[in-house]
Amino acid sequence: MKYYITILCLSLTSIIYAQIITNNYNDSITNCKTGEVYHGVLANQGGIDINANIGIGLIKDKIYPNLYLRIGIYYNEYQFGVNGSSYFLFKQTATDNFEIFRNSFIGIELLKLRKEKSNMGIGISYLAEDELESFSNTTLKLSLINEIKYITILPELIFTDNFKIVFPSVTINFRFD
Repeated sequence: MKYYITILCLSLTSIIYAQIITNNYNDSITNCKTGEVYHGVLANQGGIDINANIGIGLIKDKIYPNLYLRIGIYYNEYQFGVNGSSYFLFKQTATDNFEIFRNSFIGIELLKLRKEKSNMGIGISYLAEDELESFSNTTLKLSLINEIKYITILPELIFTDNFKIVFPSVTINFRFD
C-alpha cells in the first residue's frame, strides 16, 4: 500500500510540474496576434496537456471518489489522450483500520477543442484492476466527455461480463490547472 501512495505522490508532483511548464507555453502562444486560438494554443501548432482531476462517480447504486489523470497531445482543434481513472472505496476493518479498494481503468480519448465553449469528446477505457469486485470478466467503459472550464462531466456506459451486462454511470470531475 505504501508503494501506491509513493507512486501517486511522485506522479502528482510530476503532473503539477509538467502542467506549470505547459501553462507557461500556452500563455506565450495565446499572446500571439495572428491565427485562431484553441484551448490556449495557436491553430496549426501542437502541444501537450497533462492534468489531474478529482471527483465522484456513480456506478450502479454507489458513489465513489474518483482520481482521473490524462496526458493529451493536441493539434489544431483536436486532442488525443491516454488516461487512467481510479474509483476508491474505503472500508473499516474489525480493528478500526481502513482498507482502500480500487477499480482502475486505462483508456484513450479524442476531444474536439472549441474556442469559447466546452470541449467535447469520446473515450473508451478497459478495466485494468478490479479490487471492488464490482464487475466480472472483460469490462469496458464508453464515455462522452464534456469539459466546461474546470468541470468535466462524463456520462458513461459500462459493458461487463464479456459485454452481456450493460449499465449507465456518471462521473463528475474537477480539474486543477
